[in-house]
Amino acid sequence: PVSSLRILIKAAGVTMSLTAVCLIGILTASASAAPFAKANPKPCDAPRQWESNAFFLNLETGLGDYARISYDEDNKRIRALLTSAGGRFKRKIDVIMLFQENRFYFVFEKEKECKSTKALFDFKPAGVPPTATFVRSFVLGMGNNSVSTNTFGIATTVPKHDDVFRTNESPLTHHHHHHHHHHFGHVHTSVMTVTDDTCAPVSRLIYEGDLLKNPDEGEFLLAMSQHSDISAGIASAKVFEPPDYCK
Repeated sequence: PVSSLRILIKAAGVTMSLTAVCLIGILTASASAAPFAKANPKPCDAPRQWESNAFFLNLETGLGDYARISYDEDNKRIRALLTSAGGRFKRKIDVIMLFQENRFYFVFEKEKECKSTKALFDFKPAGVPPTATFVRSFVLGMGNNSVSTNTFGIATTVPKHDDVFRTNESPLTHHHHHHHHHHFGHVHTSVMTVTDDTCAPVSRLIYEGDLLKNPDEGEFLLAMSQHSDISAGIASAKVFEPPDYCK
């Protein structure tokens, strides 16, 4: 049912926002849920350290961000160098998420500004959780350049963006439209695709409703992410160090 969904895209005004940061929490992380019927292939653990180029799109707001992601499960930290993919705010935001220290840093290098908050969500591993349901397998690319991938679905609760953005600690409240996020905070279906051999992230879609229980309901696609150019390990741990003017 997931592959035949009618995708309704509701585009709104495009302004730079940190909804992408919340989406990174959702779109690079797995979720916990009640067990479903098991099927092959099996859920898998992602590599514990990797870097990628990624694209995040929030279809409720029409906001998109390109990102350079550094993911470090061993030390529970994620770095995302975000560049807005449209809109009036062409700012680059370097987001450093240090979960063990319970601090997020938002670095605006051009302006030499830095804002810090407590962690806006919990760290969750990037792999496919053991309770996820197998949806289908497919091949990306062609011929000798093809890659086998597996897609899984799982019901999850998406964090309420409003809870994040209405806090006094949020660095970009003034760029944010509160009313766009009425879908968040309810049960959603996370549809994640990973490579068959290494369980590396390929893409993730967040749909409204529990599509596994009610395939004909909640066909609204809320958000998506895709990863490319993934490399194992962290090239330089310096990406996780906030600049001096953050201190």
